[in-house]
Amino acid sequence: MKRILLIGIFGTYNYGCEAIVRGTVTQIRQQYPDAYIAYASMNIDDDIHRLRNCNVNFIDSRKKNEKFTIHNIVRKICKEFGVMIEYTVFANIKQTIKMYDVVISIGGDMYTLSPCGEYSTNISCIGNKCRKYSIPYIIWGCSIGPFESNLKAKKYYIEHLKNVTKIVAREYVTTNYLKNIGIYNNVVCAPDPAFYVTPMEMRKNVNVIKKIGVNLSPHSASYHYSNVEQAISVQANE
Repeated sequence: MKRILLIGIFGTYNYGCEAIVRGTVTQIRQQYPDAYIAYASMNIDDDIHRLRNCNVNFIDSRKKNEKFTIHNIVRKICKEFGVMIEYTVFANIKQTIKMYDVVISIGGDMYTLSPCGEYSTNISCIGNKCRKYSIPYIIWGCSIGPFESNLKAKKYYIEHLKNVTKIVAREYVTTNYLKNIGIYNNVVCAPDPAFYVTPMEMRKNVNVIKKIGVNLSPHSASYHYSNVEQAISVQANE
């Protein structure tokens, strides 16, 4: 029986993240009906509620009382001097990944820079540990980059991305960008797993008139607008 770990998001309070988990589970079940699929949760009570009726198992991956540990203090000091120490917020990662046949990184646009150009090793750290222990690691349904505003981050990510087992991009902007920075042998393109979630009108057999979707995610808005209010105003008037 295949043992598969889904990891990378901070919770399914975001409908898009919930759809990614549900769609990914659906796709895996089509190929491996009896697979043991686990989801690493950072907010387990809320995720269990939101993912009810989703055929997935839950792992509580929250770290406990780590804020003032020696490792965390040293890591933060090094960061102030421009030295990045790989780190992930997911608990017991070494022991956890060794329990699975494959680790799938979910979360959409987790491999990107922050609005101010900073980068994180939170997810890439997991992938590098998988490589160390010869565990297949797949970056799934992703959008990646660009990294040009932080050359240190670009160098780090290129080295990491070249060595992961497979990158499944959800659009050609990502595949083209990766090809331009020399990453293509392990890259394929496939629809966003969120599209595999059964639409509500199909589940309830009701008719739904066509509607326009507007992205009001605070995280997304931070890349293009000064604040959420500006994003709402601009999008409402376009």
